[in-house]
Amino acid sequence: RDHKFLVTVDDIGLVKVFNYPCVMERPGVREYRGHCSHVMNVKVSHDMRRVVSVGGKDRAALQWQVVRHSRGPQVAPVNPPYAGIEAWENP
Repeated sequence: RDHKFLVTVDDIGLVKVFNYPCVMERPGVREYRGHCSHVMNVKVSHDMRRVVSVGGKDRAALQWQVVRHSRGPQVAPVNPPYAGIEAWENP
C-alpha cells in the first residue's frame, strides 16, 4: 500500500511528517530534529523518496530518506551532520 504524507517545518528546528489526508482533529505526527533553530523551507523529491529541509540560522540543508512503515511514512537522516540526531513519535 502506498502511503501519502505531508511534511511541515517550524520555528524550533523540527521537521514534522503527517499521514495525508489528515482526517482527524489531532492527527498522529512524527517529529524529527536536525536543525539548531527555525527551518525556512522543506521540499519533497519528485519520486517521494527524499525530503530536504533548509535551516535559517544554521544555514544547513539536510537530506532525509523517506522510510515506509505499516503505520505510515517516516523520515531518516541521510548522512547526518553529527551523531545523536533524534527522532521520536508523539502520542
